[in-house]
Amino acid sequence: MRYFTVISILVFSLCFFRVTNAQTNISVTVKDSLTEYPFICVKENILSDSLNTMALFYEKLKILKSDTDTVRKVVNILHLGDSHIQAGFLSGQMMSRFQSDFGNAGRGLIVPLKLIKSNEPRDYAIRSTASWFGCRCVDRKNYPCPGLGGMAVATRDTSFFFDIATLSKTDSCNAFCSVTVFHHPRTSPLSVVSQKKGVNYYPTRWPFASRIELDTLVCNLHLKGQSMFGDTSIYYAMSLENRNSGILYHSSGINGSCYSHYVEAGQVLNQTAALTPDLIILSLGTNEAFGKCDQKDIYDQIDRVVSMLRDIHPGAVFLLTTPPECHRRVRRKGKKKYYYTYVTNTKVEKVAETIRRYAVGKGLACWDLFSISGGRGSAKSWVKYQLSARDRIHFNIKGYELQGNLLYDAIIKGYNDYVGK
Repeated sequence: MRYFTVISILVFSLCFFRVTNAQTNISVTVKDSLTEYPFICVKENILSDSLNTMALFYEKLKILKSDTDTVRKVVNILHLGDSHIQAGFLSGQMMSRFQSDFGNAGRGLIVPLKLIKSNEPRDYAIRSTASWFGCRCVDRKNYPCPGLGGMAVATRDTSFFFDIATLSKTDSCNAFCSVTVFHHPRTSPLSVVSQKKGVNYYPTRWPFASRIELDTLVCNLHLKGQSMFGDTSIYYAMSLENRNSGILYHSSGINGSCYSHYVEAGQVLNQTAALTPDLIILSLGTNEAFGKCDQKDIYDQIDRVVSMLRDIHPGAVFLLTTPPECHRRVRRKGKKKYYYTYVTNTKVEKVAETIRRYAVGKGLACWDLFSISGGRGSAKSWVKYQLSARDRIHFNIKGYELQGNLLYDAIIKGYNDYVGK
């Protein structure tokens, strides 16, 4: 009888362990469409992480996935980059898959890029009838000084309005009930116009951020701002949350940016303190391949950005990504006239090698998109399979979403290995 009882307990324990482990494990769904692209090195689509630095992030995902507590838990991801990230297609696919598997804690960071006539991701809108001027971290002028999001918008109007909304291709929107507004410390906080009741205003521990809390979930909000004594009002970005447990995926990219731009605009990095990221993804390098910097300069600039972020976020995990191969447009002399053609930008491979070398030397995780996307000569394949944009530097929606799926699968492969131990 005692023997039977012991065996029963062991069998029950083993079954319980398997069920529990299965609940926290997420199978990797490699998109069937990848079979259409033979140039992609799917087997190489893993993170290089010799010191297992991603384990800290994986543990937070595991707790988030398996937790049944009613206390809100949020895992924050910050993805900084250039135009590949500003468009929002790659990072949007990452956000969608993370939140589908681990829960949706909100839209996260939104940046008023259209107010300075730049492009925004398609899943939100920030509109205003005020007269705005601004500055990006890549601009030579330095007023207003760029902040979180890599830019700043400013107005001298004494009274002005913002309309913010989350957008969706479906009938449902990414609703929110908490808005953190990032602004110059001397700029007055915004107030809600569309609702009189169920609205609360709170300061934060950071002088450049204020918070608005609503009693109900909304898809759009009408905000009013006022300047004091005719001062210039300066805003950087907003963060939208829904008070649910899950993933907050903050992405921020600026067209034309390099590592050096983030170094020079130190306030951009300093203000990321308010986002408290658990994972920081750095996706830069394409613009370096069109500049005059040598590999040593690029290595040093990467180190300065990582060092600055490490000082601000000592507990964060870092993931560096390499840029994919691209083309550059060149002018050639024909028999009768000049013509333009495209050639491989060979400097991209050197930049990718520098990023890999830095990650290995500093013990950071790295996702080598250059190699995974096909390596040397692969830019022609991305054009052939209609994944590139017309300029052959950027990609179309399909191309960026493919890259987002690849990066997510690489991260989740590591997560599955971690929880399966």
